[in-house]
Amino acid sequence: VNIHADNPENPHAHILLTTREITASGFGLKNRDWNKRELVIEQRKVWQDIANVHLHLAGHETRIDCRSLQE
Repeated sequence: VNIHADNPENPHAHILLTTREITASGFGLKNRDWNKRELVIEQRKVWQDIANVHLHLAGHETRIDCRSLQE
């Protein structure tokens, strides 16, 4: 995880994961399905919803939005 808070107009984080499948014997072949654009958009939406629930439960008014700055 790399959190970029140097620009107050664009705080964000990069989360890096392996693209290798994890098998009973360890890391397997790379699975590039994770790089499909539609999956990334879906994952951003799911993270937005989970994070916003927990922000609310913790009493914060701040919410995150999965859309890009252009959107």
